[in-house]
Amino acid sequence: MKLCLAKYSIVATLAAFLIVPVEGHAEKFDFFVVPTLDQQLDSWYKVPSNFEPTIYIPERIYPDQPFELRLLFRGYALSALGNVNISYDFQFFAPDGSPTPDRGEDFIAYNGPIRNKKSIIINQQYPGVIFDKSYPPGDYEVKIIARDRYAEKTVSRSATVEFSKFEKIANFANEDFYKFWIKNYFRQPDSGKAVFGILQFIDDDPQWIKNNTRLLSFSRHLINENRWLWNHLVNDYHNKPEQRKQILGLMALADNPPFDLLSRLTPDDKAYIDKLRARTLADAGMSAAERTPQRIDALWGQFYATGHLAPFEKIVRSLEYFKLAEAPNEEEMTRTPEETVFWGLVEHLVDVSLLTKYTVYLLDHSDVSPTAKSLLRLALKTADKLLKEKEKAPPDKKNPLSQSR
Repeated sequence: MKLCLAKYSIVATLAAFLIVPVEGHAEKFDFFVVPTLDQQLDSWYKVPSNFEPTIYIPERIYPDQPFELRLLFRGYALSALGNVNISYDFQFFAPDGSPTPDRGEDFIAYNGPIRNKKSIIINQQYPGVIFDKSYPPGDYEVKIIARDRYAEKTVSRSATVEFSKFEKIANFANEDFYKFWIKNYFRQPDSGKAVFGILQFIDDDPQWIKNNTRLLSFSRHLINENRWLWNHLVNDYHNKPEQRKQILGLMALADNPPFDLLSRLTPDDKAYIDKLRARTLADAGMSAAERTPQRIDALWGQFYATGHLAPFEKIVRSLEYFKLAEAPNEEEMTRTPEETVFWGLVEHLVDVSLLTKYTVYLLDHSDVSPTAKSLLRLALKTADKLLKEKEKAPPDKKNPLSQSR
């Protein structure tokens, strides 16, 4: 419970840091440390100016998993030419307080012009950090000293990263809850927990594959974008015979499974992977045309794994092929492909708050077709209505899965 509360404290402190100061009050030079797995930062850069941006913080880090340190600066000084010049040093400390080899000096936080002095800026040069299995598990503290060279001011801040062994702590209560959990996985990613969930539920039954496009697509993108996971899964394949079939399932989903493991597989295992790969490509929307409902579900799975704008934008662009004059009546509709995609969009706008920000961003900044934008506005209006109804509902009706864990 202590660690969980600490995570929520970090998120709350970050939210407070992002609040714009009252007009007329001078800002002090300050910064906030954000450990993150997200290199792209769409949740920061692809958000309209009237919405609050954010950077998502991982639940925990595992051996061989790379992460980055992002620093958010405010209250900095400007030169006569409107330039900013900030540098920083960092040092990690192990759970026992001793310094680790992970350190750096005179990194460039920001060096160059800036348009708006009130803007929060992110470090231009940032360290990539990896703890290997020789590091003991526990809470690692990183201390950072930043220098505003024009203001001649120095500030020190710190953050904590939880480092864990790669092991399953507990099963998910059921498959429905796991599907609910991965929808907002990107908000507080835990790659180990996610992959153990995949191993718990993945199935080679053709009907299961056909019914679980989003989950399979999430799994595929998770494993492809976190290749460090194979360092652990290869060991589990050899040491945990009860999980071999499920790990073969992950190999079937991966674009480039590890060659050293592939080369040791039996002919039967290789045949199983080939058969499963062909089945997932055909039945789970992995290679279908982008405008089909199955392919749209595959894009939703990609969004779950990354939280990035690109898969959502592809979904929005697919709306130009659909001809819906108004929101279909959910009780009377026949669930045509058009209705399926439209209500999938509404469902996610209700459940995932980041998508409202992305929606407004696309309406203001993208070149998607007028038809797609019209349907996107319709989906946003429909979702807003459903959210208001949801807020009025009794607590036990708001989230039927809230007690299932």
